[in-house]
Amino acid sequence: CINKYFKNKRIGKNTKKFYDISSKIYEKNIIFIGQPINTFIVQLLISQVIFLFMNRKNEKNRIFINTPYQTKNNFLYTSDLYLYNFLQTIRFEYSSYNIGLCNYDIGLILSSGIKSNRYGLKNSIVLFTETEINSKRISNKKDTVTFWKDLLYKQNLIIYNISKETQLKPETIKKFYLRKLSISSQEALKFGIIDKVI
Repeated sequence: CINKYFKNKRIGKNTKKFYDISSKIYEKNIIFIGQPINTFIVQLLISQVIFLFMNRKNEKNRIFINTPYQTKNNFLYTSDLYLYNFLQTIRFEYSSYNIGLCNYDIGLILSSGIKSNRYGLKNSIVLFTETEINSKRISNKKDTVTFWKDLLYKQNLIIYNISKETQLKPETIKKFYLRKLSISSQEALKFGIIDKVI
């Protein structure tokens, strides 16, 4: 169900113009990531970013994050990395806000906001976990080796980029992943993931 925003507008006879809430906040250069990241969500986010980048270059962009838990079977472990690479390639500048749970590798999107403009609510959480994968059948030993080499490479790439955007060393981030540690907003501030607790 999509919430509707109604605005009365007189054009000839009385008419009623309406928007969904997502479109209305989008008019204010706000992007809200409120679903687990997958291929569809990334394509939707990239289309929004392209529009803002092409049409509203001089306005302040804001990304609000509250990503819930994702089931292992549906999680696509490279989607957030694709989104991060795209934002970096076009040099899309934005302020980032963690308003609840910043789950999985979306911490990379949170930490890559404009320095001094990365925020977290007082009780918000950043959760780093090891890379999850889609359940899939691998037919032979060669495919198995190739799959896990690719998975490890992409996980290390994510860890490297998080380290680049924060004050965390790669070894520390690996420990977070292995232990599935959740980080409070105060700890996120200490580690350089965000710049201010609000």
